[in-house]
Amino acid sequence: MQEAPLDSVWALADRVRAAYGLDDPAVLRALILAESGGDPAKVTHTAQEWSVSLLQLNRTGGRGAGYSEAALQDPQFNLALSLPEIAAAYHQVRAEGYQGARLAVRVASLAQRPDPSTLERYATAYQSASWPERLTAATTRRPSAAATLVH
Repeated sequence: MQEAPLDSVWALADRVRAAYGLDDPAVLRALILAESGGDPAKVTHTAQEWSVSLLQLNRTGGRGAGYSEAALQDPQFNLALSLPEIAAAYHQVRAEGYQGARLAVRVASLAQRPDPSTLERYATAYQSASWPERLTAATTRRPSAAATLVH
């Protein structure tokens, strides 16, 4: 499978998250970054798991069960299988008052069900995923800030 550029992964993720009403784009991006680094071709195959693509859907008992590796490597299909559960967790956690990196961590704990010892990777990924939006917002409000960043 040909590797998709990260920009196209983000464009797809942004369209899908908007359709599900996830108002913080960095949350879905953080899940994708933490799970696969944004690589739709990523496969993790161990004795305990056979996880595939953007959200590492597990073929051995997770959301990926019953689907071929090739099907799960389709980024659109991978997100389509994942988003109903992620969106439900997102809206629940948002209603509980979570925001920012803690929102991403809580959504991941409910929807992705990772090893609890690895949850902080979602907070780290959230910071990376939200950086372009913060920069864009800052440069849009204050054009002189963009010039400062370039020098």
